Amino acid sequence: QSSVNLQLIPESDVFKPGLPFSTLVLTQTPGNEPVNAKVSFTITYMNDKFDDIKKETSDLNTVDGKASLDLNPPTEAIALMIEATSGDASATKTIQSSYSPSGNFIHLEQTSDGTPAIGQKIAFHIYATNRAVTFYYEILARGMVV
Repeated sequence: QSSVNLQLIPESDVFKPGLPFSTLVLTQTPGNEPVNAKVSFTITYMNDKFDDIKKETSDLNTVDGKASLDLNPPTEAIALMIEATSGDASATKTIQSSYSPSGNFIHLEQTSDGTPAIGQKIAFHIYATNRAVTFYYEILARGMVV
């Protein structure tokens, strides 16, 4: 019924309060061909009583049918709702926060490009809701720690 199909694909089923969160936005023709489109968003953050604590709006233009909506949920948010519209097309996604017994969260983002080869350096950006000093990581290959 619309000239554009609009789809929201969050990076995860849950978000971490106080840390960056991204959602992939796709715009396609009814024949599933990528199409450039302007998409308008309303993002509503809710607290533990499901009262609205913050509402923000933004616009993005998809390129080759894709764009990334980058969000920064408040630390007191336990749910967020993304409402997107493009022309007469619309999509909605509600996402709950993850749970941490300590209330602390980390988010790891690879900043180097591609899949690393043996001996290649990898760069990461680490986001944390509280001060964190030491991180340990393991590299897995075919299900084994290498």
